[in-house]
Amino acid sequence: MKKLTISLFLLLTAVLAACGGSQVEMPTAEPIVEPTSAALEPVNPTPIPPPPTQEPVEEAYPPPPAPPADSGAYPPPTSGLDAYPGAGNGAQLEGDARLFVIVPDESEAIYTVDEEFLSGAVQQLGQALGLTDTVGRSSDIEGELVLDLTAANPLVSGQFTVDLRTLTSDDSRRDNRIRNEWLESNRYPLAEFRATAVENFPANYVEGQTATFQLVGDMTIRQITQSVVFEVTAILNNGVITGEATADMRMTDFGFNPPNMANLFTVADEFSIEITFTARETN
Repeated sequence: MKKLTISLFLLLTAVLAACGGSQVEMPTAEPIVEPTSAALEPVNPTPIPPPPTQEPVEEAYPPPPAPPADSGAYPPPTSGLDAYPGAGNGAQLEGDARLFVIVPDESEAIYTVDEEFLSGAVQQLGQALGLTDTVGRSSDIEGELVLDLTAANPLVSGQFTVDLRTLTSDDSRRDNRIRNEWLESNRYPLAEFRATAVENFPANYVEGQTATFQLVGDMTIRQITQSVVFEVTAILNNGVITGEATADMRMTDFGFNPPNMANLFTVADEFSIEITFTARETN
């Protein structure tokens, strides 16, 4: 048993000596190569077309550009009493003449014009298709009347002004374009009327009665003056005249064309003006 153990020990020693003379090479792992961006691209990529370009649509009622501060682009309106020298500026009334001054808070200027909305206005403007009466209003009205009710022709003098920049309809986009483009009321802010005659005024008028007559005069808009006849219905009570005056006019008579935008809307040339007024007597 002892001899067998020694023999095995000698054999093992010999094997280890033989192995020590040579080294066993381990297989070398292949290096890992990171893929490049070019490798990730398809061989024959299909180009993706760009999204279609949408044609810009003209905005029917864009907002107006704001004027620079203190530029004088939008001057304050001239009041009726300052614009027309007369009894309202301290002149003496003669005979039975009486001065009546318009009360702005109780007066209003109204325009009405036919406007037809076309198919494009339904989606772009949110308007119903068809013909409608477009109405704009302003209470920025001033003026005066000097009357002698004992005379056959009671008119001594009369005038009023309306600040067209303050006209307001049911769509602020329309109002902005009226101010900046069509009527150009930011450039020509005032409509001015000077009365020259009264026709068909009732003889021997008595206070408290309603009178119907025509007030003839000159209307100036955009520095263009045209003769205008207002149909007036009014009543005088306790030193206060209340009533309304209406007249028909044309845009082209005052140097601008009625708005017309393809597939959106058309506007009639003729429009009406209505003045509802209160004029209080003052000494």
